[in-house]
Amino acid sequence: ASFAGLMLAAILRKGIFPAHSWVPNGLDQSPPALLMLLLNGHLGGFLVVRYAIPMMADVAGQALSLLSYLALFTALYAAFLALTEKRVRRILGFLSVSQASFVLAGLENRNTEGVTGALVHWFVVTTATTGLVCVYRALEARYPAVAEPNGYFGLATRTPRLATFFAICGLALVGLPGTLGFAAEDLLFHGSLESHPLLGLTLPIATALNGITIYRLFARLFLGRATVQTPAVPDALPGERWGLSAAVVFLVASGILPSALVALREPAAEHIVQLLTNR
Repeated sequence: ASFAGLMLAAILRKGIFPAHSWVPNGLDQSPPALLMLLLNGHLGGFLVVRYAIPMMADVAGQALSLLSYLALFTALYAAFLALTEKRVRRILGFLSVSQASFVLAGLENRNTEGVTGALVHWFVVTTATTGLVCVYRALEARYPAVAEPNGYFGLATRTPRLATFFAICGLALVGLPGTLGFAAEDLLFHGSLESHPLLGLTLPIATALNGITIYRLFARLFLGRATVQTPAVPDALPGERWGLSAAVVFLVASGILPSALVALREPAAEHIVQLLTNR
């Protein structure tokens, strides 16, 4: 009963199906940057790895499979919903839910490679989704019409820095080679294929769908030809550049040299695997 209560808390906190709708609804109706910071604490995942598994390892070894499959279904379901959504805030919410579900799905791999990938992916989702939401919020404050795009705004010619930040954060989120997302998903996918072939095949499908959504969103906001109705919006301001540059540098530098961050998470992953497998 205690373990079930902890798992319910994790499902509600991380927005796992069927409790997934609060994330896009919250982003659509509240300050998105603040809600993303709250969501990207990933306290649901922390609850699992810090308390549920160490304190109730025997039960966790048997019951985590259900949580993993729920997270897997959430990743696919949210990816499909993002493809059909029109409001940008809700699209970003579904993207965040889909990619963040990889963390819980990977924790049940029972091998060091997969669990390490899930823990490293934790960093990727936190940094990349926060960067995406901050870029969008900067655009929305300058030009409210971007909230529900019906065409192509062509803002890349007027805000090239914001376009670059958005592209790098978005592509890192779906595993662009040369970013930390590639290293995290490579470990996660290989570990998943070793322990659960179905899981290992489904996660790349969800990632591919999210990649399509990222390109669709980038094209709507930044590509095309700016019309006469498009205002002369300013590019990234100095304060925005500092924060977004830090996120981009972290994602790219850690992707070029991922060994330090992987080595930092590997001991924790080994400990989790030992607890789950009773070794």
